Amino acid sequence: MMKNQAYQVKVPHVVYEQFEGEIVIVNLETGKYYSTRGSGAWVWSRLMHGTRLPELVAQSGAMPEPIESFVEQLYVEGLIVERQPETQAPAGDPEPPPAGFSAPSLERYNDMQDILLLDPIHDVDNTGWPQAIEPA
Repeated sequence: MMKNQAYQVKVPHVVYEQFEGEIVIVNLETGKYYSTRGSGAWVWSRLMHGTRLPELVAQSGAMPEPIESFVEQLYVEGLIVERQPETQAPAGDPEPPPAGFSAPSLERYNDMQDILLLDPIHDVDNTGWPQAIEPA
């Protein structure tokens, strides 16, 4: 991971959705899903809009270590990759950082891993029932 790099979601293997201030991220390769709120949701939103790490730290007004650590965790978990030059950032201006910016955190879950790894179209037996693949 490079500190002056812009990042994007690792498509098509990662999908995400925002629900009332919470970002839920699903890694379809591993079957793990994640949740982040508050400062983490803000960092995710800024990353998705093409903000580079130094700009992100400056905009947050926070110390760089917690933000760098959070972005590193997103990268290591396989949720983000380096932004490709031809990739457009989403339109619109994301929200300003939350008041009382705190260290962002990422919660990881694997309780639905078996279900998320099922491919009901391709992984079926002779009777038509989905067959689970082994988690990565």
